[in-house]
Amino acid sequence: TTFTTSNKKAKKRFRFKGDPSYVEILKEGSIEMVNISNNHIYDYLQKGFDDTLETLEQAGILYSGEGHVAFYETKGITIASLGYQGWNTDIKKEVKGDIEEVRDKADLVVVSFHWGKESTNYPNGVQRELGRFAIDQGADIVAGHHAHVIQGIEEYNGKFILYGLGNFCFGGNRNPRDKDTFIFQSEFVFRDGELKENLGKVIPCQVSSVKDVNDYQPTVLDGEEAKRVMKRLKEYSSGLEYGMNFD
Repeated sequence: TTFTTSNKKAKKRFRFKGDPSYVEILKEGSIEMVNISNNHIYDYLQKGFDDTLETLEQAGILYSGEGHVAFYETKGITIASLGYQGWNTDIKKEVKGDIEEVRDKADLVVVSFHWGKESTNYPNGVQRELGRFAIDQGADIVAGHHAHVIQGIEEYNGKFILYGLGNFCFGGNRNPRDKDTFIFQSEFVFRDGELKENLGKVIPCQVSSVKDVNDYQPTVLDGEEAKRVMKRLKEYSSGLEYGMNFD
């Protein structure tokens, strides 16, 4: 969304904004870095975009996308974050150049794509091509979003492509039909400064703590509900050429 109080809107059906004070939600949720490349970042035109960046900067939250790169350091490791709107493959040259540029400065490269068709559980050809291309160029993980529902996961050349994370904490729908989502917990093991292991764990969740309405409280699932979401992810992943092995 945008963090702005501007009232000058883009000419489109859905336009999202949040009061700049809502950035505290990110801070309290231990969010260190965000991707700003998506189809709503200019909902309130250039002013809304500029307000968003200023709000994030004042809150000390790093951001990438729309031409910006973020670097975050932890435990002696530098993580680079790149973000794109991935509606077509015309951005390949940009993706390649950006990854090449940050690889010399970072130990890990995270690439985030806003892409695909809404409400579909399988990635389209553009998603698959861009995701694998980013890994081929040196990305260590690809995280995708836009469909508002979960999509499968690929393990391509030992690295993960998350085609659709679904909604998580989503304020644009008071009662989404599909409330299933998940956390993908990555573990990167370094030895002597080199990445030796790239591991991933799925934690099944839903966007609300109740089933009949969206109370904006993402909840970790257990028992049969957790198994049900995992079954969906396994099904969607098994339909992909490099589908993640959940066993």
